[in-house]
Amino acid sequence: MTIFETVRNVLARQLEISPDMITEETRILEDLGADSLDVVELIMTLEEHYNIIITNDNANELRSVGQIVDFIEKYDNEWGCNLLGDKGYSTVFDNSKIRTVVPDFKASIAYREGVKEVIDWYSHKENQIVNTDLDDQMDKMIYDYNSSIK
Repeated sequence: MTIFETVRNVLARQLEISPDMITEETRILEDLGADSLDVVELIMTLEEHYNIIITNDNANELRSVGQIVDFIEKYDNEWGCNLLGDKGYSTVFDNSKIRTVVPDFKASIAYREGVKEVIDWYSHKENQIVNTDLDDQMDKMIYDYNSSIK
């Protein structure tokens, strides 16, 4: 699955619309009628799926599906191969972004439970693998992020 197909499918599922309504030129707010909560959810899903950081400044610049695809491809055009289950298991993250829009937001998996799942997963030798390509991509993203906030 391409990055475009992944972004399109996430948006279609999230907004409960047909994927056929979404092209690379489609504007998230204007054409799809998404609201700020939809945008926050999309950003969080893509950050988790692609293991990337999308700063608030970057998010404000990403108005169309094509701009989102280009942003992700900047780091690795091979990304986009899979989205586990319905976004897979959530990782531990700072909920402050979503709480600015949805003050009553509550995480559905307790921190203690999530930590136990992660520790259990890493306790198996076959899961203790260092991906040097991914490490290099993360280093580039951190460098780009740090450069953008100076």
